[in-house]
Amino acid sequence: MTEFKRIPWNEYKEILERFGYDEAQISEVKEVRETAEEITKEQFDFLVSSCIIKEKVKLKKIRSMFIVGDDVVFLSHYHKGWQVVGYFINEENE
Repeated sequence: MTEFKRIPWNEYKEILERFGYDEAQISEVKEVRETAEEITKEQFDFLVSSCIIKEKVKLKKIRSMFIVGDDVVFLSHYHKGWQVVGYFINEENE
């Protein structure tokens, strides 16, 4: 299992500023980090293999992923926003 060490918020905020995020985007990132449930790559892969989550995007690198509603998201610095990597399978979206 890959050990994941979370970057403290003040250091992460500096990274976001270097990537050019504005205050509204930084505020949104902080809110998701503080309120959403974090999921590891191993947990995500297990849920995909168990047909609980449908994978939308194959990630090349291990990323911090969060559960937001029915979606599993990661922060894309290229898009400066949250990208859906997968979603929970339910009757509405089968």
